Amino acid sequence: MYFDVTGVNTGDTFIVGFYGPSGQLYTGSGGESDFSAAPSAGEACYVTNNTPLLIAGNPAATMTGTWTAYIFYNGNPLAYTTFTITASGSTGGPTVVASSDPGSVTTNPFYYTNLASLTGNSMLSNFDARDIFGGTFTGAAGENGHAIFADTVPSTGYYSLQFQTKTPVQLTGYTLYLADDGTVHPASRSATHFTFLARTSPGALSVISQTNLATLGSSYYNMLGVAPTAGMSPIIEPRIIQ
Repeated sequence: MYFDVTGVNTGDTFIVGFYGPSGQLYTGSGGESDFSAAPSAGEACYVTNNTPLLIAGNPAATMTGTWTAYIFYNGNPLAYTTFTITASGSTGGPTVVASSDPGSVTTNPFYYTNLASLTGNSMLSNFDARDIFGGTFTGAAGENGHAIFADTVPSTGYYSLQFQTKTPVQLTGYTLYLADDGTVHPASRSATHFTFLARTSPGALSVISQTNLATLGSSYYNMLGVAPTAGMSPIIEPRIIQ
């Protein structure tokens, strides 16, 4: 979960709590996230990535229905949002499957030449973020069209990219393709979760969708049970339709 707060004072504290369909605070993994006191005044962004609400394979997956995420500011309720956990096999949520590399389409509104701006965390040497959006700028041998973030995790605890399309997009769905290094690299370079946020104007940022992926220290091979090819675990494809 991600949220942005303006007017923060030094020492302010924030807590996120996830409440199940029964209205009780969830006591399982990720049920509550406590953030350190704000080090300075101004605007601050918070994300529960360090202690995410784990659903698949955890008790939360069996607690189907409408959940509520509350944000507490200095111990008092500040805001809340709701979301739904459906039973396995139900429609409407992200679907993660093994897939092949689909290539790129220049007419796609998210193709790099159709973006007005693109910024984000540092990439591994010789890799280029534009390749996430269909480019072929990466200079690493055998990695043309691939993009890898630097191995040093940012202080926020997560990697992020911010991009803006040249023209407004009416989003009805999207597909994200990911691969990792399988057993070749000790950390496998897998993503544990993915969150997609969008906004139509500054300050109107909202979560479009989010999904858990490989568990910490695992890989997509462990997650999907599909044998890796040339040391790389298969592409995974979270298909999210809104």
